[in-house]
Amino acid sequence: MNLLARVAFAVILFGSTSITLIGGMPAQATGTLDIFQPEAAAMSGRVVPLTEGFEGRLGRFTSFSVGCAETHCLWGAVNSDSHSGTYAAYAADVAEVGDDNLIKIDALAIPANATSASLTFWHRFNFEYSGQSGYDGGVLEVSVDDGVTWTDAGPNITAGGYTGAIDPNFGNPLAGRAGWVYSTGTDWEQVVVNLLPYRGPSLLFRLRLGTDISTGTNQQGWWVDDVQVSYEAPLPSCGQAWSTVSTYPATVQLPATVALDGLVYSFGGDIATATASAYTYEPGSDTWTPIASLPTARFAASAVTDGTYIYILGGVDNSNTPTASLWRYDPASNSYTTLMPLITATAGAGAVYLDGAIYRIAGTTDWNNEINTATVEVYTIATNSWAPAPNYPEAVSGLAALSLNGYIYTAGGNTFLGDSAKTYRYDPNSTLWDDGPIADLPGPSSRMAAALYRGNWVLAGNFGVSALSWNPQANAWRSLDQMPQRVIGAGGGVADGAFYTVGGFDVSVTNTVQRYIETDCATNSCPGDCNGDDKVTINEIITGVGIALGSAPVGDCSASDKNGDGVVGVNELISAVNAALNGCSP
Repeated sequence: MNLLARVAFAVILFGSTSITLIGGMPAQATGTLDIFQPEAAAMSGRVVPLTEGFEGRLGRFTSFSVGCAETHCLWGAVNSDSHSGTYAAYAADVAEVGDDNLIKIDALAIPANATSASLTFWHRFNFEYSGQSGYDGGVLEVSVDDGVTWTDAGPNITAGGYTGAIDPNFGNPLAGRAGWVYSTGTDWEQVVVNLLPYRGPSLLFRLRLGTDISTGTNQQGWWVDDVQVSYEAPLPSCGQAWSTVSTYPATVQLPATVALDGLVYSFGGDIATATASAYTYEPGSDTWTPIASLPTARFAASAVTDGTYIYILGGVDNSNTPTASLWRYDPASNSYTTLMPLITATAGAGAVYLDGAIYRIAGTTDWNNEINTATVEVYTIATNSWAPAPNYPEAVSGLAALSLNGYIYTAGGNTFLGDSAKTYRYDPNSTLWDDGPIADLPGPSSRMAAALYRGNWVLAGNFGVSALSWNPQANAWRSLDQMPQRVIGAGGGVADGAFYTVGGFDVSVTNTVQRYIETDCATNSCPGDCNGDDKVTINEIITGVGIALGSAPVGDCSASDKNGDGVVGVNELISAVNAALNGCSP
């Protein structure tokens, strides 16, 4: 048997059942290999994977000191001065030898195909100096090997660069190096760094303050604020891609978010406490606009729509108490109507609209002590009345809920024992909760942004992989690309052909708005023909098998993906073998 026949035989043996890979681990059998890599690029999208303002804490940074044993050598969040907001990161210029580091906790990934990438921050400093001698000073360093080695970023600073050399005497750990020395006085200055030379999967950076054995009379230290990393990279012309859009007007987590008539609406949320503010997002202009505030501040409320109005259920008030409120928001009049309250005051509940009724599913009844309920209530819109329904199988909060084809589907949530991976389907006719019709999540999770997108249920946040999609036809979960910023407790909605997440919590509460888009790819008339010569060779078939098994990206042979869905399945491998044996179809 020749090699081509062996490959064909292996593909046919593989059959119509294969392994779905989710986060690198095998899951239940399905009819395709769910492995996705972006394809060829067309347009660019801006991504902001880091925004840090140090509002009360170091956030996604940490501090350590070498040589200086006193705690005052460490960086911290202070309110003595700031570029914006109330706080900034600060390290004191101390009278002893010290190497005081402010380091990014987790590595960033700048894509290899990025067309621009930058780090920006604002700082001011007053370091020890005399005349032309700068005795203390700071530098910026980067690492692309997870902190094993560090290099000076000075040559790639394009604005606000180093101001001199650090004196080579008196024991400063940065002695003789170029750096920021002397003083900016009370003025804040912006630093801009070109990150294109550091493209790759692992980018760390740190600010180092080097001090010597003494101080003078004018030194104070180093303030840093409003750190941001951003890049632009080509978005796929087809397939799937995440990007970021205009930020939310406030940092917020657990907002009540829903989409209606091509707009995203977001109500309340937790800023430092519950807020009543509400906004709407128009994708075409990429703008957020204030709308009428909620009647009372809420976070962890739920929002659903019947296609005309938006209903906001429950949530926590400013005393951290779950509430029973039900409000109807009318976009046409930009006003609220108070409706019959819930039977049970809850927050973090699942909620769906189905056939003229709103379902409130589980939730927490005691926010401070994390006491959840399994109760379910049904609100009939026509009669403005609530009635109990069969209990949910678990007492849980922070679960995702979806109405689809006359059923209600639920996923995850937080239980007394931790996050759950369980999923269920509720049949309003039999009034039964069933865990059979929908595969469980690949891992425990709660407080997810969720919505139905292109016929699949997208859940984003708090996974081993940052986002998942459930295909109802295949009853299978697949992992989506990495979100620009992994968050928990974001709002979610679908508008204008895209799925959006609003805010959430990373290391701190964020105002990031992330957009996920899938676009169809053109079908290929010669499946498996990687180089476009209208022939399919053994090596090209092997490449297609490698893509299907996850050892190679789709970009190595996009023609193997006949239907352009970002996945190479068994049927597509068989098509490639047929093309090799019988020639390409016209």
